[in-house]
Amino acid sequence: MHAPFEGPPSPLHMKDVETIHWEQYGFNFGSWDEKKVWAIELPVTKMPVSDFDWHLDVPYWDSIDGKKFSVTPRDVLTRKSGTEKEQERVKNINTNYPIDVLFHEGKWFILDGVHRLIRILQEGQGSISVRVFPNERFHEIR
Repeated sequence: MHAPFEGPPSPLHMKDVETIHWEQYGFNFGSWDEKKVWAIELPVTKMPVSDFDWHLDVPYWDSIDGKKFSVTPRDVLTRKSGTEKEQERVKNINTNYPIDVLFHEGKWFILDGVHRLIRILQEGQGSISVRVFPNERFHEIR
């Protein structure tokens, strides 16, 4: 489950970041509950993986030495030291499930499925199965 995108943000350039300023990446639409996302039936379609390239540089995860919000999907793709936990998650991920996405302010946001995106990229696939979450229903997943 994603860490909730809430609370007072700290500047990303701080030495020991404990929280992250999610708004700088465009996550300014509030937090969501993945279980609620999964419970809603939506059609599955395909999208180019390139629509999600910007996610590769978002520090979603902690490193194995505990440094908060220091591991990006690109770090996992390049097998950077400290990303072994996320590499293992990607290795064991089931890509049969689509990722859940939301279109907001001109770009696609992944609500659930960043590890699946990494795996699809590792496999060299050009498209990914997605469920597009309607903006007008976002209140249902808070």
